[in-house]
Amino acid sequence: MLSASAQLGVTMVTTEALVVITASIVKVYEAAESALAASVIAMEATVGADSVREFVFRAIVLTGDAVDTTKKITNVLSFALTEGFGGTSAEFWRRSFAGENVGDLMRQVPLMFQKHAADGLQTGLNGIPGPGYEGLLDTIIRDGSWLGWFDDRRMALSTNEPKLPDTEVDGQKVPDSVHSRGEAAYQDSLEALGLHPDQLKKDADGRILPTDLSTMFAGSSQIDGIGKQDVSDIRVIRTEYADKKYAFTVQIPSTLRWWPVTADIGNDFTSDALALQQERQTALSAAAWDALDKAMADVKAPADSPVMLSGFSLGGITAGSMAADSHGHNVQQVVTAGAPIGRFDIPASTEVTAFEADGDPVARLDGVENARGTVAGPPATLDGVNGLDADLLGPGDIHNANRYAMMAQQSGANSSPDFDQFFKGEQKATDYYGTRQ
Repeated sequence: MLSASAQLGVTMVTTEALVVITASIVKVYEAAESALAASVIAMEATVGADSVREFVFRAIVLTGDAVDTTKKITNVLSFALTEGFGGTSAEFWRRSFAGENVGDLMRQVPLMFQKHAADGLQTGLNGIPGPGYEGLLDTIIRDGSWLGWFDDRRMALSTNEPKLPDTEVDGQKVPDSVHSRGEAAYQDSLEALGLHPDQLKKDADGRILPTDLSTMFAGSSQIDGIGKQDVSDIRVIRTEYADKKYAFTVQIPSTLRWWPVTADIGNDFTSDALALQQERQTALSAAAWDALDKAMADVKAPADSPVMLSGFSLGGITAGSMAADSHGHNVQQVVTAGAPIGRFDIPASTEVTAFEADGDPVARLDGVENARGTVAGPPATLDGVNGLDADLLGPGDIHNANRYAMMAQQSGANSSPDFDQFFKGEQKATDYYGTRQ
């Protein structure tokens, strides 16, 4: 027991999750202790100020908000860390006394820690004092807007393949293309999911055509791999399932730019923050509606044609926000992976399937449980990965579209007659490439 306890301590100190969280807390404390840094941030707000009075007002407000926000975020992270340690220790000893092999439990400690820390993160966010979670988010967005962030410029869409920057191969610059990126992502999903090419359907242009939820999440990985930080790739799949009857699946990309300054692509931190705020449609959701409308108009599909909204991470957040305000569309299904959608008021007429892996912090960023349709469980092990590698997963490893594809593959929710109209029929995939104007 003493030996196991010592090893437990070593493992917890060295696990990647703890290193990440500890480093984050150190940075937060350093910011909180630096009044000068807060003053500098406040001074930068003069860029958008129209008068000296407004400048002074913004400087005072920003300085106070910087300290208050830092304190609240620090408390949330500290709570998550405490819950991670406490929950892991309790689970370890409970399972060891129940007769489980101590060596096996030791290898699972990193995943145990991340699960309990992620749960603590959710609880901590939901328990923010004062105006609470919504108030903190509103403050961050308002103050960031004064600093020139969160400029959610509308997106322009095109079905023409964009010119992409050259890539480097063996030290040489070579032209990149949508096809080569799409094929690379397709091969990655084949390998990760252990599928034969016949089991992961694609069209003549290499776009993945989903036959169930698992392969749909593989498509989510592919559109992220195609767009990267150069273009937002929104995919609409038209399925003809009866005589001139159509169903449409809209796949929305995840966050590929985390810097708070608004990017040229729509799937950035700006879209994350504004979608979670729930007060308005984002440029990304507007672009997704535009893409759907164009796809429906191309075949003169009836306005009440069934629609499925799907996405991983930010794609799922955006799908949830769109389902809460369907803009007159017949949204029958919302399918998400690793997305915090619990605060969206999605109508009861829309079915929800939300995959959330244990230890995924992104899925808990709204601070509440999803209202319904949650498929929870441990992160799936990708094909060819086993032993220690399967246990030493960091947060970024868990929050992974292909891993969620495997989770869906292994779940009872992967296929249903309710999905047949979207997956069984003649499919046509169209990618709409978007950048901010």
